[in-house]
Amino acid sequence: MAEVNCCSGQGGGNLTPGENFYWVNNQTTSDVTVSGCSAWCTASSYDVPKQVGSTPGKTAAQVKSPLSAGEYSYSQSGCITPTQPHVTVKGK
Repeated sequence: MAEVNCCSGQGGGNLTPGENFYWVNNQTTSDVTVSGCSAWCTASSYDVPKQVGSTPGKTAAQVKSPLSAGEYSYSQSGCITPTQPHVTVKGK
């Protein structure tokens, strides 16, 4: 499954409608809450646990379908260096 870094949005450029993916948290100090993604995800928020040892925290998610191709944003809390992340959803 595809992986999207919840703090940076990196890795989210290849998502397609209906695709399952993981929100990934590489921080070792705090869990992250992803919110504001109900326009393009099947849930409105996700809790992503912090990394433990060398294993990143992961939470499964799914892109809505049908969904138009485009850039979609979301919010996050708990990131050490918060950004204004977005992901790109490509058409099938």
